[in-house]
Amino acid sequence: MLDILRRRTTVTDTQSPIDLDAVDRDIAQLVGQSRGAVDYAPPAQRREDVDRIGRLTSEAVAAQYGEAVKALEAMGEELLLCVRDTETMAAACNEAIAYVKETCEMYRAESKKISDRIAHAAMLTSEVRSVCDDLRARIQTPPETTATDKVDAAAARQ
Repeated sequence: MLDILRRRTTVTDTQSPIDLDAVDRDIAQLVGQSRGAVDYAPPAQRREDVDRIGRLTSEAVAAQYGEAVKALEAMGEELLLCVRDTETMAAACNEAIAYVKETCEMYRAESKKISDRIAHAAMLTSEVRSVCDDLRARIQTPPETTATDKVDAAAARQ
């Protein structure tokens, strides 16, 4: 790149100080090497009454704007991909929230079942204690014997 510019800066007696055709070729060559083909303005937008430097400047500015537009379009595509990813994540979050709600309902139902079982077992245990206490009391205090019981006991001995 620098070789091209060095060749053009040496002025000979037969050359004018600025050879615009050579500058034009050098710029086209440099632009072609560094960025690929330049997207110049369409011929309908070109004006013939503009001198060569103005035209080159205009084309360079148009090329810079064209590159900026391409970069912005690429950024827009990336943003669209980000939006799609965000929507996918939001849908996944909604599914996760629905799963959590469903799990909470199942836990509540299971908790109620277990609580009812514990309450039923406590009630049965209380009834068993009551029956056991009654039976223990009956065993500890013998019933009173009546006269007929004594006769039956003596007959049984004979």
